[in-house]
Amino acid sequence: MKKILILFFTASFLFSCGVSSNTKSNSKTNSADTAKQRFGLSVIDLNASHKNLTDLSHGVVVESVYSGLPSNVAGIVVGDIIVTLGKNNILNVDDFNTVLKKYKYEYGQVNMGIVRNGQLQKIILYLN
Repeated sequence: MKKILILFFTASFLFSCGVSSNTKSNSKTNSADTAKQRFGLSVIDLNASHKNLTDLSHGVVVESVYSGLPSNVAGIVVGDIIVTLGKNNILNVDDFNTVLKKYKYEYGQVNMGIVRNGQLQKIILYLN
């Protein structure tokens, strides 16, 4: 009886805290949170108009930049297209989120390749 009560209270507590068994959406949320917290930005996939304007077939578009965080300090602006992060080519948002996991606990300098106004630029972010 004691074990059943403990199990019931544990399940009730987890439910009240919003813990979910849906790990797929949680992992995407965690990656997005990592981007916001560590890099200070959020991104979206390239759409057809981006591809037509830039002749790019891969990358992610910066949707927002958060004041005072590494991307803002480095000069990243809304509309920049991220094509590389570190030594990794960025194909889409899922790819970006996968690469972000590598930097979750990293500190120091990270190189980012962006396209702005049709020109490839190298940006250095400092993670602290």
